[in-house]
Amino acid sequence: MAAKKEKAGKVSKQTESEYSVQEFAEGAETIFQVKKECVIAALKAADITSCTISQAKDVVQKFMKKEVK
Repeated sequence: MAAKKEKAGKVSKQTESEYSVQEFAEGAETIFQVKKECVIAALKAADITSCTISQAKDVVQKFMKKEVK
């Protein structure tokens, strides 16, 4: 019974699709409410070429809150 629960948990985590940096850049203002250049810079700084929407939102949000030196 416990094995079924673990298997079901793994399936739900894999349902989120991955998108490329270019795809995120095209939807930057809709998804992140920032310019596409910011999304490209944030993902490039994190060395990400593709990821899920939730991962990208987290990376972009942290990037936008960084202090400018």
